[in-house]
Amino acid sequence: MVLKASELCPRAHHAVVEAFEEAGLPNGCLNQVQASRSEAPAVTEILIAHPTIQKIDFIGSAAVGRIIGQVAARYLKPVLMELGGKSPAIVLKDADLASAARLCIFGAFLHHGQICFSTERIIVEESVAKEFTSLLVAEVSTRYSGIVGHAVSKSIANHAHGILKEAHDGRTAFLVGDNSFKASIKYSDTLRDEETFGPSATLYTVQDREEAVKLAKSSAYGLNATIHTTNMLLALQMAEDLAYGQVHVNAATVYDQDTIPVSGTKNSGWGSNNGKYGIAEFLVRKTVTLHQPNAPLSFGS
Repeated sequence: MVLKASELCPRAHHAVVEAFEEAGLPNGCLNQVQASRSEAPAVTEILIAHPTIQKIDFIGSAAVGRIIGQVAARYLKPVLMELGGKSPAIVLKDADLASAARLCIFGAFLHHGQICFSTERIIVEESVAKEFTSLLVAEVSTRYSGIVGHAVSKSIANHAHGILKEAHDGRTAFLVGDNSFKASIKYSDTLRDEETFGPSATLYTVQDREEAVKLAKSSAYGLNATIHTTNMLLALQMAEDLAYGQVHVNAATVYDQDTIPVSGTKNSGWGSNNGKYGIAEFLVRKTVTLHQPNAPLSFGS
């Protein structure tokens, strides 16, 4: 296995390699390759083209995923990709609103919002929107003011700032904060379906759950979604309608377990990670048939 580490955090990725080596993995089983951003395209193609590489596993943006997919196609190499998200959190009128607000803000701000599972859109039913909005503002103001972390690079920070600035210039109001990465919650065209990768979330008000599902499905992404409600049967019915690889009920969008599959739909990728599902991605089914010597020819039936 060859791990091509990010140029933004090579030491963090090297720690993964060291952990496996310290656990007893023989030398040469896991190898790290490092390259500058300018050299990355060439290095990536060399890796993909190499005859000993049989599968590509990529986690990153949809934009880079498209490039990886095109290069892999040239060499007929299968690809497993977990790409970006625009995860919606649907809050129904019967939900525990305080808990939903806490989980929504946690999902939006964890790791500075630099997670593909990050809560990017909050969709609430109109009948409880005013109360829920107050709870969101209080949650941000009391727990998260000034402690949302740091962007991994200036370009990522500028990208997140730029999307919010465009929204604000388009007369979208900030419920909390001033685009200084304290908190921002609302809407613009770019913000509607482009991953900010920063500590922000948009807030939408809808008439009913049908409109909530329609809005949640309008994204080009399909990674994680959550539904906040006390009606489990209703949640299951809605989950069936949502075009997302994972739908969690009364949890944060940032939710994962080692043994459950993580799959993306639409622009969020191909294939599954975790547990037996992730292992299966790297296995090939082989059929072996046994026949007696000089047996009559048979082509099956």
